[in-house]
Amino acid sequence: IYSIMSLIMKEAFFDQLVEKNPVANVKRPKLQKTEKVIVSKTDFMKILHEADEQMKVILMVAWYTGLRVGEIAVLKWKNVDMVNNVISVDSTYSKEEPGQIKAPKTQAGIRKVPVSNDLIDRIRSMKQTTKFLFPSRQNLYIRPSEITHKFTKIVRKLGIKDITFHSLRHTHATMLVESNIN
Repeated sequence: IYSIMSLIMKEAFFDQLVEKNPVANVKRPKLQKTEKVIVSKTDFMKILHEADEQMKVILMVAWYTGLRVGEIAVLKWKNVDMVNNVISVDSTYSKEEPGQIKAPKTQAGIRKVPVSNDLIDRIRSMKQTTKFLFPSRQNLYIRPSEITHKFTKIVRKLGIKDITFHSLRHTHATMLVESNIN
């Protein structure tokens, strides 16, 4: 509940619907860690089948790269090297300052991620309408909250329980470990 309220109030403040964010200084309660859920390939294919075209590419980027939702949301066309099959990560959506794009928290967050020909072909087939890879109707880029909302709507429709968009990141990490890749 805290996360939802905090996000709603941040967005309301950003959209200038409220003058002050009343939950800005409220400390988040500590939660017990839960076991990370891995998305099966079967479930991923079902989710992909239900997604619109833009969301399909977003899901494929998450599945094949392990990028965070904030990193995916602000990817620019210049970040995709279609010759060498690499996506460069150099920025992320700011949770602290909604609507702002910032550098990753650490130097390790700035990285180049190799990707498959299939993913590059899928990206290449998209229409380039803005400098951002995944534009939104209201903004230059799709907001992470919109991505997670669409994902949640799909998994609920399919009756798939206990997974979030971030589960795709954990799934990617698990696939790397299973393939003996550091």
